[in-house]
Amino acid sequence: EIDDLSLLGAFRKGLTAADLPNDIPLKDVIRSLWVYDVKVDGRKRARFAARGDMENNPPDNDRFSPVLQMRSARVVIAVAAQLNMQLVTLDFPKAFLLGKMDAARPIFMYAPHGFAKFPGEIYEILLPLYGLTVSSRRFYESLSEFMRALGFQHFAGGDPCLFRRPRNMPTSKEIAANNRAAQKWKLPPRPSEAPPMSPKSSRSGPAPT
Repeated sequence: EIDDLSLLGAFRKGLTAADLPNDIPLKDVIRSLWVYDVKVDGRKRARFAARGDMENNPPDNDRFSPVLQMRSARVVIAVAAQLNMQLVTLDFPKAFLLGKMDAARPIFMYAPHGFAKFPGEIYEILLPLYGLTVSSRRFYESLSEFMRALGFQHFAGGDPCLFRRPRNMPTSKEIAANNRAAQKWKLPPRPSEAPPMSPKSSRSGPAPT
């Protein structure tokens, strides 16, 4: 887990108390913890997380992130069923790490137990780690930027987690090919590229959305 985070550039390592900015005292350096889990198939998983509860007065507007409303999910499913569309879902591995930290508000953390190269080593957190109060908000902002880069738009006055793409626009892949903001994300397969399903299936049919 630590090797993966290091490869993604989640930390700037090797710092000491003398490297902290003048406005960040040593008492504001947070710590970390390990979250262990056993998957349904028996795989064991260790997730590295930051102690966001130790952050010093994070901004109120960074504490919360929009979540899809259940009525929006029901409407999307109802429209797909009515128009015989196929719904496609996808998962973002290490989703929060796709966000961007606020450079104006750096967060520092002591090196994880057993990984410090010297006593008191400090990491600067460069990506939104699980556990930080800002992580879900940062992921939502990056996801919104990505969706807009693909030509999707928010529904005016509606659910902030619901996007639509106007008709007669280039495909998402054509837009992404010429857009740097979308290139770091892996695009899901278009519904028309998914295998067809039987009309008798309890799920919706193969027509593309």
